[in-house]
Amino acid sequence: MGKLGFSPQKPLTCVVKQKRELVKVWLERDLARIKKSRRLCADDRRALSMAVALTLSDKIYERHFDGAIRSEQIIGTLNHLHGHVRGQIILIWDRVRIHISKKVQGYLSEHPEIHIELLPAYTPEFNPEEYGHDNVKQHLRNARPSNKNEIHLMLDHGFAHLRRQPDLLLSFFHATGLSVRQLWLT
Repeated sequence: MGKLGFSPQKPLTCVVKQKRELVKVWLERDLARIKKSRRLCADDRRALSMAVALTLSDKIYERHFDGAIRSEQIIGTLNHLHGHVRGQIILIWDRVRIHISKKVQGYLSEHPEIHIELLPAYTPEFNPEEYGHDNVKQHLRNARPSNKNEIHLMLDHGFAHLRRQPDLLLSFFHATGLSVRQLWLT
């Protein structure tokens, strides 16, 4: 940086009007409390997973799970979806390990009415469901839930909001480059 005529700027180590005693008390009492509450909230968020299915008939099916999703929960979600959606089901899935697990593949081999289209790795832009999640997350970006139950409620509210906007749901399919007409004909 020196060759370019720049010098590193260092902040002042002490502001003149700063009261060191108050800063010390704040560091010992409040900063530790803030860090602890923030860590607990972040841990709660990581302990929550969701399975979401968007349909061309303006429906959204969602299920919440504590912790990481396991094969049994994917199978339960597929059973739930199968109970609500009649006929052929086309699922557009990313290649996360749980989607291609032996248990899930075994379930799918017994249910030929459920057809899976696997996306290339790391291509969320081709997954309509990702657009739904992004939309809900945008509405929650300033939310400060204090526990998992509040997160559940906020997510439910966000997806309920999406359910009332069928044109927006269809736009998620269009944004991926998928033709809704092609999906109906397949």
